[in-house]
Amino acid sequence: MIKSGIYILTLLLFHAFAFAQQKVMVFSNSAGDLAEANQAAIEALTANAARYQVELTFTTQPSDFNTEKLGGFHAVMFLNSSANLLDFRQSSVLLRFFKAGGGFLGIHKAAESSYNWLWYQKLINAGLKSVQPETPAQYDIITNAFIGKINLPPLWKLNDQPLLFENTGIESKPVLIDLGGRVCSWYGFSGLGNKTFYTSFGGTPQAFKTQAFIDHIFSGLQEISSSKLPDFASSVMDEIPEDKHFGIYQVLEQLSDPVAIKINPKKQMFILFSDGRLSVYDLEYKSLTELGSFPVLKGHIDFSFDPEFETNGYIYFYGQPVDGSVAIKRMKMSDNKSFEIIDFGTQATPGMTGKAVYHPELYESSAVRLPVYYQNKTFRYDDYKGILAETRGGGGELLNVEPFLTSKKINKIKDLEIGLNGELYLLETDGVRKVVYAPDGVFPPVARASADVQKGSVPLKVSFKADQSHDLQNQALSYKWRFSEKDSSSVQNPVFIFRKPGVSKVTLEVKNASGQTDAVLLNIETEPLKKKK
Repeated sequence: MIKSGIYILTLLLFHAFAFAQQKVMVFSNSAGDLAEANQAAIEALTANAARYQVELTFTTQPSDFNTEKLGGFHAVMFLNSSANLLDFRQSSVLLRFFKAGGGFLGIHKAAESSYNWLWYQKLINAGLKSVQPETPAQYDIITNAFIGKINLPPLWKLNDQPLLFENTGIESKPVLIDLGGRVCSWYGFSGLGNKTFYTSFGGTPQAFKTQAFIDHIFSGLQEISSSKLPDFASSVMDEIPEDKHFGIYQVLEQLSDPVAIKINPKKQMFILFSDGRLSVYDLEYKSLTELGSFPVLKGHIDFSFDPEFETNGYIYFYGQPVDGSVAIKRMKMSDNKSFEIIDFGTQATPGMTGKAVYHPELYESSAVRLPVYYQNKTFRYDDYKGILAETRGGGGELLNVEPFLTSKKINKIKDLEIGLNGELYLLETDGVRKVVYAPDGVFPPVARASADVQKGSVPLKVSFKADQSHDLQNQALSYKWRFSEKDSSSVQNPVFIFRKPGVSKVTLEVKNASGQTDAVLLNIETEPLKKKK
């Protein structure tokens, strides 16, 4: 008996110590029609917090959802407020808090008919009915489950105006049920890595004058509060990168109604235009060539390379006739730029214009690839919301949508494409730009090279220029020209005489003051000197 008594005393002391450490942030909205209910809630929760050894911190400021602030709490309570009040960076911090095990308790208006952040639905795990009670009423409540360490009456009354739901997820366990059989409160696991508790009551000041309801809330806190503070350092890869670490470069301009771009492993960007023109931009030589105008491709909106394009030269083009079907044509390209187009008729397979999925593991050696944060996310463009990054689950279900580069000026985009170095190319209505990432905020310069003549007989005197090269941050540039294995120059605009016939690959490398580099190629073709007759 003595050992048994000691064990019980130790257990009670353990729980008292554990719950004394529980710190909870209570987020509410001071404005709106629930302001009076919130004030009554704050008074009642404050009066009972010491009794249940819970430390409450009240706030109405979305700016408090940052890693420094949230790092000091075991759980978050949304008191008639939801994550809809948070911007995408604040909601991202909250999501990291939940992934780290931080608890969630939602009261009444914490549930809303629609959510800005799709993952937030997992915390509520139920859908609101289209018709809600218009006036408060008295409800007879059955306590269906005992959670935490607080016993509630098996049957009790509550004056309130609860929200009504269609259903709750199968992962949720009912806590309170009214005599009509409706589930009013539940708890469970969200699937995000934390425990959740939600009660549909709490919409009127009268609810918070009932002690059983206050006990109900604190029992929920005891159930879902994490045993330790969140470790944000362990989820640093989930931190949204700041816009200042992204640089945007102009690649092409003055294009006329382009509709789609694709990049192949040969360092070529193909550009399709609405009138059937097809051009190719050499990413290494930074030169644009029109391959031709093909009337049969007029109106086609997308295209893709055959998986064996490098050997078979096949490109598939997709058009959308007025009946909504998809017309497919196949073009075969050969080295001498001859083309053969076959009509595949009408199929049901849609194109993928305007979307790009990012896989950072393909570009591990790149210094400009997008951050790992966007791993497996799909970039797409919306005319009203700009560039968006979508997160999807293993079954393809949409989990989250967040804006991308909100502080940057983005023109209307027609297509998106991931480059060979993990950068993001943007096809705009009249040009192409690319987005690169620099963790330290220092971006590579842009090398631009030109020559007054690129073909002629030896000896061929060529004047080169690099004065169009530039740096995003206006750093000073140094230049390195290579004309052959032995000949080079560090002058910005050098002159060189080619004395041997053949094709010379001239390289210009520019370097900024931070040591970042960029390079571009030029071909100089020389022929033997023709003898006079």
